[in-house]
Amino acid sequence: MTRWRCAAATDIGLVRQTNQDAVYVDGALAVVADGMGGHAAGEVAAQIAVETVRAGYYADESVEGLVAAVERANAAIVRDAKENPERFGMGTTLLAVAITYDYAGASSPTLVHVGDSRAYQLRDGALRQLTQDHSVAEEWVRLGRLTPEEAAVHPRRHQLTRGVGVEEEVAVDVLSIDALTGDRILLCSDGLSNELVPDELARLAGDPADLEDAVEGLVAAARAAGGHGPSARTLAPASLHPAGPARSRRVPRDRGRGGRSHPLVRVLLVLPGRLPGSRRHLPGPALGHALVPADPPGGDALLHERASPARPARRAGDDPRAHPRRRPGLREEPVPRVAARGHLDDDHDDDPDVDLDDDHDEGPGLAVGRRLSLLAAAILVLFAVVVGQSLNLQFFRARALDASPLNPRNNTVTANQARGEIVAADGTILAQSVPAANGGYKRIYPLGSLMAGLVGFVSPYYGTWALEAQYNRQLTPHPQPPQSLAQVLAPTQASDNVVLTINVGLERVIQHALAGRDGAGVVIDPRNGDVLAMYSNPTYNPVPFTSSNYAVAAAAWKKDTTNNAHGFPPLGELATQQTFPPGSTFKVVTTSAVLLSKPQLLKKVYPAKTFIHLPNSNKTLSNYAYELCGGTIAEMLPPSCDTGFAMVGLDLGGNALSAAADAYGFNEVPPLDLPGVAASNFPPASAFTYDLPQLAYSSLGQQNVRESALMDAMIAGTVANGGVEMVPHLMKEITGPNGAVVTRFKKSVWKTPLSAAQAAQIVPLMVAVATSGTAAGIFPAADDVAAKTGTSQTGTVAQNTDDWLIAFAPASDPTVAAAVVVPYQVTSATGASVAGPIIACLIEGGLAVQAGHPAASSACPG
Repeated sequence: MTRWRCAAATDIGLVRQTNQDAVYVDGALAVVADGMGGHAAGEVAAQIAVETVRAGYYADESVEGLVAAVERANAAIVRDAKENPERFGMGTTLLAVAITYDYAGASSPTLVHVGDSRAYQLRDGALRQLTQDHSVAEEWVRLGRLTPEEAAVHPRRHQLTRGVGVEEEVAVDVLSIDALTGDRILLCSDGLSNELVPDELARLAGDPADLEDAVEGLVAAARAAGGHGPSARTLAPASLHPAGPARSRRVPRDRGRGGRSHPLVRVLLVLPGRLPGSRRHLPGPALGHALVPADPPGGDALLHERASPARPARRAGDDPRAHPRRRPGLREEPVPRVAARGHLDDDHDDDPDVDLDDDHDEGPGLAVGRRLSLLAAAILVLFAVVVGQSLNLQFFRARALDASPLNPRNNTVTANQARGEIVAADGTILAQSVPAANGGYKRIYPLGSLMAGLVGFVSPYYGTWALEAQYNRQLTPHPQPPQSLAQVLAPTQASDNVVLTINVGLERVIQHALAGRDGAGVVIDPRNGDVLAMYSNPTYNPVPFTSSNYAVAAAAWKKDTTNNAHGFPPLGELATQQTFPPGSTFKVVTTSAVLLSKPQLLKKVYPAKTFIHLPNSNKTLSNYAYELCGGTIAEMLPPSCDTGFAMVGLDLGGNALSAAADAYGFNEVPPLDLPGVAASNFPPASAFTYDLPQLAYSSLGQQNVRESALMDAMIAGTVANGGVEMVPHLMKEITGPNGAVVTRFKKSVWKTPLSAAQAAQIVPLMVAVATSGTAAGIFPAADDVAAKTGTSQTGTVAQNTDDWLIAFAPASDPTVAAAVVVPYQVTSATGASVAGPIIACLIEGGLAVQAGHPAASSACPG
């Protein structure tokens, strides 16, 4: 019997700082899971997948059991994401090889696969890919829309079409591996396959005689190639070689069926800092494992060993009753040896004539009948599978397949039928299908880059984007409710239209006020969550993406996915997808933490300081211009006293400050109806246990605190709305082709971090900021504004401030709340000087729109 040895190596890579993959290897099973999803969610998904597959496989070691284990892993990840909203969107690829058994006890190596992790088989120096990537680019290759060479560099080559935990159901690819003695099988995530070409993989995996050298060579080569792929953060390639005789697991063979048998796998992991032979889960993004069957010393690589008459097949160490892992549901019996005549000899030399094949005892009629029965059963099973898959496609996956950008029908329908309109709140058309000169329809975007970040585009090569993607099902022609008997018999298809809450005039005001600078402005109605305006720089022109010429669309994609000097891609929405240290605007959250956890601190008088010494360190923290300030919180918020609020944060402690941030929705994705919204982040309380200086800085919105413009506007809106945080939304209503309202957004509450009484205590403090504090002179007195400025010291010496301002008005009965961020400004810049003039126009424009007047004015052109 053969024992297989596994050599493994891990490496963190050169770019990523977090590990989101998991690996498991033992004597019969190897699993690689490449997690995806921010905020450590990918690591959770990968670990759930590995643990579930491991447990499921050992409960049922059949092919069906292995597939069912992957399906249970999918359900477990979906369930965990529902129970933990901060992990929404997590998933993982999964690749596993296991020794599986059929009903007769015959074994074979089986591979299961979901995602773009890859399996390769190396035989006689030739490398063959066993799996097909479940990615957009590979699907397009299979559809004939791309060549393999184009797919290798296509921007959507990493966008998965399948993943474990992504949808309620998962389709699993299953492959029975025809492994010969001397083969090597490599399992790897895309971090290895992206960095090394197949020839290099084959050379490195096959050349070294020593397995440790092989895996170290793979690690070194991947690092030398860059180590910057999505899974290039950890390397765990493994190779197997025979390592002498080992105790075998005995599984009976069905007499009369000479089923093929395979060696069991016993794995030796070699990891830095760990003893050889230890078994463990390998955390982090794994680049792979390799299984290498080899000739057994002195015998065949078979589960049931063959022997000559001179060499007994059974040894004392092979007694199946001594083996701790028996095949469930199968009867254990002594394993015979095969004599020279081909007859069964159960170690009884006086009974040599027991025949190995008992089919002759049944007669030819019974044997044929049994085969026909099996064939009929197989046909019934296949028929049931076809019916089940038809039901799955028609009833369970129909909606997802209908909306998929991989569905060729979508492009055909978009070209041949009019797609629905996207319309602003004031009736301005933002997206529309018009007749094309050569027949069919063409998608146009009348306002171009002004609305591109929100509206997006429809591309024959890059799918749908932004709101075009969010409401693709409604905008695509679909069956309409029948209005007559004729329509019942012949259903009609038409598109719905999407009406937004956005006011184009306010969008123009933000665009003009930013004057080409990177930044964003967000205006919401705090009473119902309506997003009245949301504009970001940089932006892009959507028109080239609609071109039927691939070269034109590809050039636009390359241009608009390339980061600018500040690291922002034009193809995005800075207001929702980028986060920055919010600076002193976060003091609103710190004040909320006082009200929620330690209201007695409101009366505490903090000493006037120009700087303070931070505890447990030699660091000092000073005020912006080394001014002297102190007093109560009500006295310190208007001048934005850093030293005082740092002391407030230290008095609060990490638990209270983290709880208040979480109550507002930090560390969760805001439920805005727009793809790609990022979560704002505040450290967990445990981060401050041994780092009190960080707690002081975090209470000021510095260091590890990150916030989006959308989130800051929602915080202002929460205080304005009596402590109630509404669900933000862009869709006002959906109308049918006849103009009738099909769906209207119903306002709903997302969170309630404050009571009305607590929020009412913060409002006058923010009013004082606008009248006599750091925002004094920015807003007209008639607007009755409450505000908070923020200036976070980040970046380089030449450009090292992110400048913020949040506000709402009228303070006595707020109907408008806004936030502005302008990152990467010069050292002398402040939130008041940079963001102040912009937000003043947004507040005034928002109030004007609500009063029925234009958003723009002579002071605030648009």
